[in-house]
Order: sequence, then structure tokens, then C-alpha cells
Amino acid sequence: MVHFSLESGNDHKGQGKRLDFEFKEFEAIFKQCLIETKDQRTIQDKFDTDLVGRFLINSWFGTLPRMKSVDAVKPLEGFKNFILQQLLN
Repeated sequence: MVHFSLESGNDHKGQGKRLDFEFKEFEAIFKQCLIETKDQRTIQDKFDTDLVGRFLINSWFGTLPRMKSVDAVKPLEGFKNFILQQLLN
């Protein structure tokens, strides 16, 4: 999905809408997880779940090509460590 969205660019409007729909579905999953963790008081209540959900999906899909470009999991570890540090403190 990431590679396809980068390669298709603005040339295919219908495909862009479909990809946006797919990204928003992922975003909704992240948001639901955040809502549940807020309800369980696992993360601080101060977080805007819409904003953090969008940030997570954008960061996650930026991490994937980085992992491929360096052929290592270091970008994933950085993503995970930063997110958990921010959400749990």
C-alpha cells in the first residue's frame, strides 16, 4: 500500500481515494486502541485520539520504507520506543 501510494502519485484520482480510504481504516484502528487504553487508564487522558491516531499512521507508514531502505529493524525500534515513551509518560 505504501509503495503503491508513492508510485501512483496524483495521476490516478480514483486510486488515491481508495488509498485514502485504506489509510483512514488503519487510522480508525489506531484511534480505537487509543480510546481503549485511555479508558483503562493505561495512557494519559490528555491525548487527542484523532491527532495521535493520524500521527501514528503517518509515522508507521514512514517507518516501513525506512526499514526497507536500511534493511534493518532499527527504524521500527525507534518508532516503537518514541511512541511508547510519549504515551506512557
